[in-house]
Amino acid sequence: MDGFGTIKLLASIKVLCYFQPVFQRDFKWAGQAHFFFADVFSMDYTDLLKRVENVVSPILESLGLELIEREFLMDQGRWVLRLYIDREAVPVTIDDCQTASRIIEAALDVEDLVPGRYALEVSSPGLNRPLRRPKDFERYVGQKVEIKANQGIEGQHNFIGILKGLQGGCVVIEGDVKESRIPLDDIKKARIKYEFK
Repeated sequence: MDGFGTIKLLASIKVLCYFQPVFQRDFKWAGQAHFFFADVFSMDYTDLLKRVENVVSPILESLGLELIEREFLMDQGRWVLRLYIDREAVPVTIDDCQTASRIIEAALDVEDLVPGRYALEVSSPGLNRPLRRPKDFERYVGQKVEIKANQGIEGQHNFIGILKGLQGGCVVIEGDVKESRIPLDDIKKARIKYEFK
């Protein structure tokens, strides 16, 4: 199956912009003929993503890369398995995304993890990078972040503030009014909230 690389361009109103390397493979059928789209809708995505991570992480490590985040979602009428990858020393390039995508696709085909038809997309995190692992919340102390929680705190589920780090299993952020401590295992999504200046 042929793939193609794309570069997404995001720009602020001040025409300050950056490039985010992305490599996407065309739609493919995963698994055998007895899988149908109904299987996709009824799947436990949490379990699926954990199994994908178990397969993908060692591959990326062998390439000097790391898995930042993984998503399986419906995007513009199609199912997409989206993987965000990174490297601490040197920024991720489109070649990195393409190489990783080719190897990961072959491995996922062998493991037969994802039912139905889907597109594999491998991308750098970009400026609004996802935060998921404990070390992410330690590495980006001082950055403005946006967090969505499952249970939340006193009815609040959305938080925006300056990341202060991890303390006792909680992510600490300093908001405009007060400090909030969100349990790490209660965080649904978190990302850096980059603001162009």
